[in-house]
Amino acid sequence: MKRHSGLHVIRLATLLLFGDCLPVVHAQELLTPLQCRPAAMQVSPASKQTPALRLPFFDDFSDYTGAPDAARWLQPSGAWVNRDYDALPPTLGMVTLDAIDARGQLYSHASTSLFAADTLQSLPIRLDSVWDNAPHAARPSDSICFSFYYLPGGGSGPEWERVGSRPGPQDSLILEFWNAAQSAWSRVWSTGGNSVDSLVAATGHRWQRVALMIEDEDFFSVDFAFRFRNLCSLDDNPLPGFAGNADQWLLDYIWLDACRSRHDSTMHDVAFVGAPPSMLKHFQSMPARQYTPDAMADSLQIVITNRYSSPIATRYQYSVYAPDGSRVAFYDGGYANVPPFLPDEVYQTAPAHARPPVPFTFPVGEGDQTFLIRHEVREGVGGDERGENDVMTFEQHFADYFAYDDGLPEKGYGVVSTGQSRIAVMFQMSVADTLTAVAFFFNRTLNDENTGITFRVAVWNDAGGVPGEMLYCDEALRVADAAQVGSFQRYALEWPLVVSGTVYVGLVQQMPGYINLGFDCGRDRRSRCFYSTGNVWRTTVYSGSLMVRPYFGRAAVTGLDVPTLRDPAVLTLFPNPVRETLHLNLTGINTEGSVAVVYDVMGRPVLTAAVGGGQAAAIPVTTLGKGCYLLVLRDSRGNTIASKRFIK
Repeated sequence: MKRHSGLHVIRLATLLLFGDCLPVVHAQELLTPLQCRPAAMQVSPASKQTPALRLPFFDDFSDYTGAPDAARWLQPSGAWVNRDYDALPPTLGMVTLDAIDARGQLYSHASTSLFAADTLQSLPIRLDSVWDNAPHAARPSDSICFSFYYLPGGGSGPEWERVGSRPGPQDSLILEFWNAAQSAWSRVWSTGGNSVDSLVAATGHRWQRVALMIEDEDFFSVDFAFRFRNLCSLDDNPLPGFAGNADQWLLDYIWLDACRSRHDSTMHDVAFVGAPPSMLKHFQSMPARQYTPDAMADSLQIVITNRYSSPIATRYQYSVYAPDGSRVAFYDGGYANVPPFLPDEVYQTAPAHARPPVPFTFPVGEGDQTFLIRHEVREGVGGDERGENDVMTFEQHFADYFAYDDGLPEKGYGVVSTGQSRIAVMFQMSVADTLTAVAFFFNRTLNDENTGITFRVAVWNDAGGVPGEMLYCDEALRVADAAQVGSFQRYALEWPLVVSGTVYVGLVQQMPGYINLGFDCGRDRRSRCFYSTGNVWRTTVYSGSLMVRPYFGRAAVTGLDVPTLRDPAVLTLFPNPVRETLHLNLTGINTEGSVAVVYDVMGRPVLTAAVGGGQAAAIPVTTLGKGCYLLVLRDSRGNTIASKRFIK
């Protein structure tokens, strides 16, 4: 059984340990595994019967994301193709095996004990014959080799820099071949869980290469197939909101062919590595109205690898296409030699290819627009053996919202506190605009635990690089809609708010619990993500972006039907503004044992007063300075039953 290995706890305000029990804390910043796959990562329909494939078989998962390619892989498959769970795979893209099924949910039989999870299985392959210049029946002397690269999840370095979940020693990745002679699967290779750091220490490499010669004639059949399986176990987390995806394995560059050797580790292949970048300095997307030339990145970071054994001269270029398909910008980096990746694991360093400049601006007009950026790296005129990894594209969106994230979370984020907590994200405006809605990405949790946690949408101004005075806070309590978790949920403000300069958009959580917001680990904007449980705002230590998006303009709220948990009782405050004594009219409220807590614009409790059992009460406020305040009425169990603003 594993103990909390996927639960990252940072910056404890108060921490008491009792033996081997879970830490008891008053406030903590948490990053947890996902419990479902985002709705954007859809699975493919079940495979249809097709003719068996022929050699060679190759997939480096570079030209698609989501479900494995149905032209090569049996469907449905719990495995999924992505570009974010490792920054430097062998080539662009990888496939991940984990504890989430093909429907995007944790396996129904998942537990802290070992259980079978994903299967990545090839379609049938004609391994009875070799289809070279002289086709013939397969034989051991044909030197048929199966190779691949694997990497345990969890990344390397400090915990707050890591992506994914590390498999434990009892977890495993298994490779099996179909043995037609025995009508059974034969295990040909497996490995137990390990950390990336320990593999680097042992081998000098992050990604581990495995090569197997296929010499047993029982495998030389018309319906040969291979499959990867993983056995995993959930982290032993005490609350449903913390439990999540675990024990990830990454696979790439899967290659089956004849006329190879076990040591044949190279291919005449130049390729991109890592996800294509945004051309904006800070954002993945931004409002068209907020776009200025200053928003452009000065240059891009492009990673190019050479999988061959000697240097290769390549040409790099990118093109930018407007929504109507016309090309509006072009960059030609010319030719440069790419050194071989092995044995020293080096990439292209020529600045014209590795750090291409961005000497243009987008011709952004009004309304939603999407520009397509197409990157290409080619060897000579004819190209190399694998053309699919020589091209990558990025869509640059200009709409009515800001986004630091790419829309797909790798983790869940929240602040667990015994009292009120606040989360805010910094956005810098080039011109004044009208904020009308805020979208939050809520991850799905076991039993939808986070959908019962109440919060208020809030906006703060800037106080020297941290959130300052509260500009806006909902009067109504909000909750996440259980039907929409695993995607962005947009909440209309109760009134439009004109903002300018630097603002902070987020939420005030009104009750204990882990709200589990989406966290994009692949785009590091931690300096713009803040949290607070008291008087001090702190930036998150976690590398990534909190998935909070502010929306601007009337169109952002058109037709919006946002679930809210309205205050269930009527609370009236008078006089308002007040000088000395604030009177409360408590119509329809059972005030037995209730307490009134007054918060300042920073969200700090500044006054607490017991409220009697009648329908009216009076609270002296002479100790309060001039300003705006929020009075929250809580019952004997600490639940919020009503709230109202007042001015002194």
